[in-house]
Amino acid sequence: MKDFPKEIRVPDRALYKVGKKVEILKNLTWPLSHKNKFLKQWEKKNPELPKITYPKYDFSNQKLQLRDILRQCRSQHPFSLITKRTAKSFLLGLEMVEAVGTKRFFKLSKELYGSPEDLLNDEGVSTFRTAKRFLKSVKKFDLTSISPPELACILPETVVEEIKAVALEKFQDKKIKVITDSKLKSKASAGPQRIRIRAATTFTPHDVEQLIQHELLVHTLTLLNGRKQPLKTLGLNSPRTTCSQEGLAVFAEFITNTMDVTRLRRISARVEAIQLALEGADFLDIFLFFMEHGQSEEESYFSAARIFRGGCVKGRVIFTKDLVYLKGFIQVHNFFLTALQHKKFLNPQYFISGRMNCSDVDELAPLFRSSTLKSPAYEPDWISNRSTLLAFLLSSSVMSNLGLARFRG
Repeated sequence: MKDFPKEIRVPDRALYKVGKKVEILKNLTWPLSHKNKFLKQWEKKNPELPKITYPKYDFSNQKLQLRDILRQCRSQHPFSLITKRTAKSFLLGLEMVEAVGTKRFFKLSKELYGSPEDLLNDEGVSTFRTAKRFLKSVKKFDLTSISPPELACILPETVVEEIKAVALEKFQDKKIKVITDSKLKSKASAGPQRIRIRAATTFTPHDVEQLIQHELLVHTLTLLNGRKQPLKTLGLNSPRTTCSQEGLAVFAEFITNTMDVTRLRRISARVEAIQLALEGADFLDIFLFFMEHGQSEEESYFSAARIFRGGCVKGRVIFTKDLVYLKGFIQVHNFFLTALQHKKFLNPQYFISGRMNCSDVDELAPLFRSSTLKSPAYEPDWISNRSTLLAFLLSSSVMSNLGLARFRG
């Protein structure tokens, strides 16, 4: 990067310094005491809506730095354009957190992550419509006969050791910490140097394999690859890459056969729950909705809390991030398929070389070909074995053309 003009190099380095410290989700998370109180009242058959209060956030200093970075990004070089887009997404994310509990929070959430009615193709198919189609299809089956329930008997400490073993094998030059976290609401959270596993929870064997593919071999892997790039912005966990990142992680679950129908139902139900909350369903309504879709009381609470965090438990003002798992999966699947159809066989490899959007890849491809950007230092097996990826995409493409993908149930 030292060979690049100052107008490219300086804002990239400045954004990396600021962006590493920006935390969006952490500032929206509810204390665990709310879960305990809600479930206690639920057991007494007298449930109450959680009473959530947020601190008054003020990120004036960080926003000032981000605006200064935006002013510096005057070049039309792809590095400068990506730095500018990433800085803008961080700025919107901080403004969203400052607006917790208001209509502006929801407006900025939609701008960053989308809404259920966003179209996925030119034929007018939306994320919400796709989720409804999945859920309708799932209802046609007796899931207990297709996928007998697994016993959730694996302790968090065992999950930690299993992920550690894979991390040691895959990232031999890195020391990645894997720990339990009693404050974590999701089952796991991954960064470039540490993966946290939710404590006081038991896991199924399928959960463990999903976490390895999703958290370690996508989220951690792409961050580590990005931090080896001359464009340091590619090593940041920014809001603008959330949809592609989660889509890539879900795609990894599919292609490694760690996605199961329970998980597919869960990510589809999140989309419908967001739509219901937008229409006025409150926290209790959404909690019951997740219970009806096979989740335990505890998981239903966590799923509902993910949608209402930062918003209003009475509905309409909500957090839309959880639709990116399904929306992102379809985008990433189409991205890989398009790369295959246009014989851009290295695009999947470029895509995991850092944190980026699907749309960034064609823009950056010439810089990979010229070795300005580096090939990924780490690759999941399904990327390394291009034959596996090709077979998966070919079968998907052929079935779609035959109409077999249009299953009506």
